Amino acid sequence: MPLTVSSKGRSGRRHSPPKSASTNGSHHLPRWQNSCSVKTSTVSSVRCANLPTATAWCFSPPTPRSIYSTPQPETPLTLPESNPNKIPVPPAVCLPAGLGLDPCTGRYKVARAFYRSLDPLTDVFHMGMQVYTIGDTAASWRDTPTDPPYPVLEWTTPKSVNGQMYWIIDTYNMKLPPHCLLRFNLEDESFGTTRLPDSLDPPIGEAFMVDVMHGELCLTASSSAKPGPQPQLVWALVHEDGMSSRWEQRYSVRTSQVGRPMALLSTDMVMWYSRRCLYRYVLHTNELADLVKMDGLRYQRRRAGTFESAGQNIFFFNVMPYMESLVRLAA
Repeated sequence: MPLTVSSKGRSGRRHSPPKSASTNGSHHLPRWQNSCSVKTSTVSSVRCANLPTATAWCFSPPTPRSIYSTPQPETPLTLPESNPNKIPVPPAVCLPAGLGLDPCTGRYKVARAFYRSLDPLTDVFHMGMQVYTIGDTAASWRDTPTDPPYPVLEWTTPKSVNGQMYWIIDTYNMKLPPHCLLRFNLEDESFGTTRLPDSLDPPIGEAFMVDVMHGELCLTASSSAKPGPQPQLVWALVHEDGMSSRWEQRYSVRTSQVGRPMALLSTDMVMWYSRRCLYRYVLHTNELADLVKMDGLRYQRRRAGTFESAGQNIFFFNVMPYMESLVRLAA
């Protein structure tokens, strides 16, 4: 599976996902008021060994502005400007947005959450959702018929598979956090919930990641919220049925390094990404071997034709798997 490696330069302080709210029932500030300030960062793509580089899509904060399609990412498809927030939001706060395929029409849709209001008693956000259909000549940003029942995390990207878009719920300040994902149907643009794995340790809260691997939604989390090194568990969603959905535990990666699966290299080997490094993990031997160290990469500036170190003044790397497609984003 091809991979995209993106990096950010040190033009500002890193925005780290805040810790979950405590459960003592005390009153908390909105999440972003406890976060550090962020400045715009330079984003680059790195060619990783013999893995081709291609950016499937990219949004510029604070609102989605453009989609980059393969194999010519230098030619963006620009979306209309819009600021749907109904309450003041710091410029550094990105609106969470995702891209998915509507299986009914065969067209891609961009879904973007926005802030509608803040409950003065609980400091829990009420969010709305807007949708833009790619390739529709009369397209414009439009609100969904109903708002999502829960707010979504602003620092994560939803994952789309089988006509559904899955979001991690922002449980910050919630006294009774729901044990589910928020699900958005790309066909009828309705919302639902998908139950999380029963064996997921509840105190973990929102400290997990979702990915799509080989056409399945996968969830990765530590086996326990207890302090100290814990194996990393990977579940796959095998039956979507709302709050009766069924997950299967596929892998138990015996490593103390929090990470995520990138690809299944064989029936007994997984590509694992953690802490600026791609690993090859052999399941039956629990062997974790380095494949690529991101901070040692060199990348080529296309127009200048020169190679430079990717690790120079770089504080953040991200690796994203993608599937090459012959379907054009624009009609």
